[in-house]
Amino acid sequence: MIFFPPFSPKHYEPSFRVGSGTGKANTTATAQCDVDVTIESDGDVSQLNSCSKLDGTINIKKGVSQILFPTGLSSISGDLVIDGATGLTSFTAPGLKTISGSFKLNGLTVLSTLACPELVSVGDISWSTLPALQTLSFTKKVSKANTVLITDTLLTSLEGINLVTAERFNINNNRYLRSVDVAIGNVTDVLIIEANGKGVNASFPNLKWANNITIRDAGDVYFPVLEEVRSSAAFVNNTFTTVEFPELTEVGESLAFVSCSRLTTIKANSLEEVGGTFQLANNTKLAVIDGFEKLAVVGGAVDLSGVFTK
Repeated sequence: MIFFPPFSPKHYEPSFRVGSGTGKANTTATAQCDVDVTIESDGDVSQLNSCSKLDGTINIKKGVSQILFPTGLSSISGDLVIDGATGLTSFTAPGLKTISGSFKLNGLTVLSTLACPELVSVGDISWSTLPALQTLSFTKKVSKANTVLITDTLLTSLEGINLVTAERFNINNNRYLRSVDVAIGNVTDVLIIEANGKGVNASFPNLKWANNITIRDAGDVYFPVLEEVRSSAAFVNNTFTTVEFPELTEVGESLAFVSCSRLTTIKANSLEEVGGTFQLANNTKLAVIDGFEKLAVVGGAVDLSGVFTK
């Protein structure tokens, strides 16, 4: 006869990891939502299928051709990097709203579709060498970014990027770009618009102050409420005939208009002080200097080069 010991039921606690903000048990797939993700082929995007928030960085490598993020992915706490993926033709992130780190695109020679219709906030934008990209599909528009660098694209406008403030805003060498119209209110470091489409229209209707401004190769500029440039402002090789700064009262260091071949009129009648150099040079059609009615102080050199009648 065989005797069995008395049965004593044991209490077992379930064991699982809690996913980010879901309150639900993690599966093996959801555990991937708190690590960096590398995507080396189109199918690798499936790693993100269960993630609403990725607490990490996404690196997309050279082997991809079309990337479609799952609709449920709404935020990335790290960077989104696509570098050197020369076969990538389209990138779509239908539900992505925020990227806390950098949104970096580099060397994507056939990328023609960039669609992030819900994206509104990015840590930094750095896009370079995108020679097939003509438009942005950013329906909600990016209104928040610390820095923006867009260079060497086929973009004709920046529709979809409408920042409120920025540290650096640098748009250069986009040869088909015809318009830069951004509602930015202040730029704490540098604002650079140069070497874009011939005669680009650079419009900043809400910009009240900037640290440094450099505008080159523009056909028109619009700064209706600019009150202060804390360091320097330079307008070089532009083709506009008239430039006006109705609210500008102070430039902390230098103010320069150089080689603006069609410039006939400068109006800055509220400007009272330039802390450094005041330069008007090689503006061949500028014959009359009468748009600085209140300018009383120039802290550095006054460099007036040209043939002036008044």
